[in-house]
Amino acid sequence: KSGALYWVDSTIVPLKDSDGKIIRFLSVRVDITARKHKELALRERLKESTCLHAIRHDMELGLPVDEFCQKVIAHLTGAMQFPEIATAVIELDGRRFISEKYSQDLTHALQTQITVNGEAHGWLRIFYSEDQPFLLPEEQGLIDVIASNLGRWLERMQAEAARKGDEALIWQQANFDPL
Repeated sequence: KSGALYWVDSTIVPLKDSDGKIIRFLSVRVDITARKHKELALRERLKESTCLHAIRHDMELGLPVDEFCQKVIAHLTGAMQFPEIATAVIELDGRRFISEKYSQDLTHALQTQITVNGEAHGWLRIFYSEDQPFLLPEEQGLIDVIASNLGRWLERMQAEAARKGDEALIWQQANFDPL
């Protein structure tokens, strides 16, 4: 009646006369729109959980920063509502890591700051290359958590370097040139 799309679960049963000929059909429909919306929401949360698990796993591998950031971008774009048009950028201490589909003319983004030991060190931004809405607040929450994980990962790398007494180690591990 309202013109909105909705989901139904239908059962159609033929009714037969005494000769076995179908004389009409009986249809029973149940609106399952609410259930479908819950299923879709659960599916999105599962994608987000899988993304975060993969990123946290990659954090433990001791990867160089450039390789780790590319993996983060791949996991993040795959977890978005429209992964086929999602593109991401990580800006970290003056370096930029981008996904394959990134274009300079993209303007509408979700973004969050990456902080290390309470100081801003960069940004994590996600774009859709086509005019699609972001799933708020879920997608913003996801990039906030990922940026926080990036910051903690860099803090851990710095702490390990300090523990070993080799401040240059952090730059070497990160593939950064300290000069």
